[in-house]
Amino acid sequence: FSSKLLSQVEKEYSYVYLTNAFFGVCQMWIARGKKESPEQMADFLLKMLD
Repeated sequence: FSSKLLSQVEKEYSYVYLTNAFFGVCQMWIARGKKESPEQMADFLLKMLD
């Protein structure tokens, strides 16, 4: 999405949304026993932001 089209409040909600998504993925990765490498997780998270 383009942050230029969002109001200030919408940007703040977007930051909270993305932050919680990141931490949720990290929590799931840990709960699953960290089967994927940190590099794989970083690649996945970067793909999600693309």
